[in-house]
Amino acid sequence: MKKISLFIFLLFSFCFAQATVSYQFNGFKWTLDGANIFKINTDKFEISAEDLDGKIKLVGMLKTDKNVFKDLPKFFNSNFFVKKQLITFTISGTGQVYQLDTKTLEFRRLDNTYFRGYNFYANQFVRNDTIFSIGGHGFWTSQSLITFYNKSSKEWDIVNVKGNAPKFVWNEFSGYEKTSNRFFSAIINPDSVIKNIKIPFHIFDFKTHEWQFKGVLNDKINEFAKKEFGYLWTGKYILLYHTDYLIIDPFANKLFKQTNFSYFDKSAFNGVSLPHFGKEGYIYLRRPDDLTTTKKFALDSFSVDSLVLNSTYLGAAYEDESHSGYFIWVIVIVIILVFGISVFIFLRRKLEVDFTDEDKVLLNAFLQLEENQQLNVSEINKLLGIDNKSYDNQRKVRNKAISSLNHKLYKIFLVKEIIQKAPDLLDKRMTNYFVNQKIKSRKIAELLRKSI
Repeated sequence: MKKISLFIFLLFSFCFAQATVSYQFNGFKWTLDGANIFKINTDKFEISAEDLDGKIKLVGMLKTDKNVFKDLPKFFNSNFFVKKQLITFTISGTGQVYQLDTKTLEFRRLDNTYFRGYNFYANQFVRNDTIFSIGGHGFWTSQSLITFYNKSSKEWDIVNVKGNAPKFVWNEFSGYEKTSNRFFSAIINPDSVIKNIKIPFHIFDFKTHEWQFKGVLNDKINEFAKKEFGYLWTGKYILLYHTDYLIIDPFANKLFKQTNFSYFDKSAFNGVSLPHFGKEGYIYLRRPDDLTTTKKFALDSFSVDSLVLNSTYLGAAYEDESHSGYFIWVIVIVIILVFGISVFIFLRRKLEVDFTDEDKVLLNAFLQLEENQQLNVSEINKLLGIDNKSYDNQRKVRNKAISSLNHKLYKIFLVKEIIQKAPDLLDKRMTNYFVNQKIKSRKIAELLRKSI
């Protein structure tokens, strides 16, 4: 048999309805030139190929056990992964794993599992030659479990994780990026976008086995998703499309918009799944040939990086809140520390200051003043008990008392001349006294009262 060179392609919209076509292992590979899509008929054990004219021809018969398909659901979707001449299939909603050798057409089941119904719409991918499955839906619930196919036990084992995991993960709007060894996930559904609910965005790091909540998606993505849209994960970028395109770099947290692009039409997300695959930064696709009448399908390709370079940058794809809580706590702690240090310094200075009864009388009088109020010379003299002394003696005692008090207050507040004086507005021959407004706040006043 002629050697077949293969490329894997993904199904464009990951249809949530179970497949009802007779070819249940459908469209799992291309020939090198992209002209043929191969399919398996599980009833007849046949492999057939559809060419660009839409004509189907028989490639050969499967070499397999007649009971190999006995545990398959009546209707199912399959995921597939290519490595050289081997194609490995997983069956959605089960733990079943199959493998096809495209050189010999040998087909066999690999797993020993019997689990059903828990992982519909899970995101499955190959990492380090191992198939991983994240999330899925089944039995009226969704989850974010991470499992991998253990080739030795032929079972699916659970990966122990830590961190803030999402409530659930679906295959749409999620994906694994090989270079960074990380996986992203967000759940965009009609109910959320219509109600403008903030959509959480999570990243799982396979190096640390830790989930991180990174923030919520940009409102521009929510608004875009209010129309029916198609989704494609290229291995580096997310493509969302209807009449326009949004391009998201989930790990660099960048969002772009492209309006001058038309490779995908409505058929790509209105019930018709167009085959495509990514290779070395390009997307290759087989689409209806609407330019000529000679072929039913046309082959095309485009560079994703070029598409990004010719797009408009819209900002961050998600509001990065992964460290916002941390920074808030840092700010709070800094404020507490600053306040604590200030109180400590104040109390220490307070211990070093010995307020006399004369000081305390003056301070209490000044702290009871309302804003813009002042004490005149007669009031100060009366507080000091010197109103019966001569004018010169009053002036000397008064100046000495104010100077001594200012010196002690400086040790606490490091503010010179806290008790200040100014000419009386009505009689400039007279002097009035008041408190420097730098410490005239209520909090400081209360603190000062407690200190005396």
